[in-house]
Amino acid sequence: LKGCEVHAFDCTKDHRPHLAHNVHFHKWCLYASSDPYGAKNNKSEWPFDGPFMTFPEIVRRLGHQEREVYMMKLDCEGCEWRALPQLAKAMPFFWASVKLLYLEVHYGEITPSVVSVKDSSEFTRLLKDHFALMFHSSNMATSQDAHDRKPAIHPALIDAGVPGFGCCHEMALVRNSYVQQIKSTRKHYLT
Repeated sequence: LKGCEVHAFDCTKDHRPHLAHNVHFHKWCLYASSDPYGAKNNKSEWPFDGPFMTFPEIVRRLGHQEREVYMMKLDCEGCEWRALPQLAKAMPFFWASVKLLYLEVHYGEITPSVVSVKDSSEFTRLLKDHFALMFHSSNMATSQDAHDRKPAIHPALIDAGVPGFGCCHEMALVRNSYVQQIKSTRKHYLT
């Protein structure tokens, strides 16, 4: 993205050799403070090599508390259910500045013990109240590794319309207020 400062995070591998000059890579792991998968304390099961931080910790470490974020892409293997609501509560200005949100929402291994009804309703409300859906698609997880794991889809999610196969759902969302801003600007230019 020309003229943008981009920050990329992945604590499983080092992507620095493949990045453009305006991309800053951080080998950091995102997790919610409640750490639903126990990943922070159970690194033996996961290929994580970087430090674990919450969204607010990452934002503070980068010094971006007062920064506006045009676009955020999130694929954190299930931590999105708690990490996004945590960010919205802890840093409302930062959260409100996100205009475009690209998510991979994982439901393949979600069980009632990992993501509670409260977590899922809070996450859903956060998206529905502030964003409009631009695009969505089921990720069928066709890799051999994903196929071998055969993630269990919770029956309540299947009842809600999630397919009984695959691992996750890709979503592109735009903040409602940004849609209104675009419409008013467009109307101004058309008159």
